Amino acid sequence: MPIKGTLFPWDKTNVYLVEAESATFALYHDNKLIYIGSTSDLSKTFREYWESKFNNKSCLKITNNYRREYRSDYQERADRLLREYKKMHGKLPRCNNSVESD
Repeated sequence: MPIKGTLFPWDKTNVYLVEAESATFALYHDNKLIYIGSTSDLSKTFREYWESKFNNKSCLKITNNYRREYRSDYQERADRLLREYKKMHGKLPRCNNSVESD
């Protein structure tokens, strides 16, 4: 089951409002899923992405929305979502092929 809930705009206000908690997240471009990730500190990860403009993660630079789930099993959840996506679409989201997980 994909991440449900609010599709937040990828902007400074929303990026800086996320909690410093473990989370699974999905990044989107024009409402199309491009990346599934996980982190032990969503606030730190998102701030680093924002401030560096995704640094060396050029595939993610087109992000304009995101969803997130705060959870303790964040890595397992991301792995499960990636398996489900690949089973359904025959491939991983386009940026999961070129970006390391956090």
